[in-house]
Amino acid sequence: MYEIDKNVPMPLIYRFEEEKYPFEKMEIGDSFFASFEGRDSRRLQQYISKKSKEFNLKKFVTRTCNGGIRCWRVK
Repeated sequence: MYEIDKNVPMPLIYRFEEEKYPFEKMEIGDSFFASFEGRDSRRLQQYISKKSKEFNLKKFVTRTCNGGIRCWRVK
């Protein structure tokens, strides 16, 4: 049997939000660092790759470094 709890706040689901990463504001040569913060590096790189494809005229490249990922705009 399960005990019912009342008034327990629901934790926020972590989602990659467009506002969180400055893809649209970046110029060629610009970069930003995103720490893993317990997230899977592959998942973060996949997200950045997906965003790169959404911007037809922009291309982003990532490299793993110092507990996170650095993302550069290269095109």
